[in-house]
Amino acid sequence: MQAKAAVAGMDILLGNDEAAHASINRLIADFNDHPSLPQTLFRIGEEYYRKASQKKNEGLKAESDYYSQNAITV
Repeated sequence: MQAKAAVAGMDILLGNDEAAHASINRLIADFNDHPSLPQTLFRIGEEYYRKASQKKNEGLKAESDYYSQNAITV
């Protein structure tokens, strides 16, 4: 599970959001009854939050809002 979560995190860092969403969906489907899934998804959400903060610091409000919304969604 951690390896799949790491792949999603890397996709977020690389800006490959479509692949990140696919990885998150696979993670949920494969580990929906695993007790640490919520914590794992929370960490993925934190990656989106960090990306939103980075974009905000760069003055890119629209992109910051996009990544903030992804953090909330996850």
